[in-house]
Amino acid sequence: MEKASCPFGKVLVRTRQRLGITQYQLAKRTGRSVQHLSQIEHGKSEPRISTVIMLAKALGVDIELELEKPLT
Repeated sequence: MEKASCPFGKVLVRTRQRLGITQYQLAKRTGRSVQHLSQIEHGKSEPRISTVIMLAKALGVDIELELEKPLT
């Protein structure tokens, strides 16, 4: 059975790009690897809630507001 794509990854890409932040920059801010961020963004890895919170803090966004925005 194939794993369903994680919609958080799409939210992460949208938010990161809107803020003009590269995966490398976000990796430096969070201590996560670029590879891990890429896996999340491509829906190949589902982040733990602690990782979601850390990413939101590193991006300076309210994750609830970001998740409420429609994906286009």
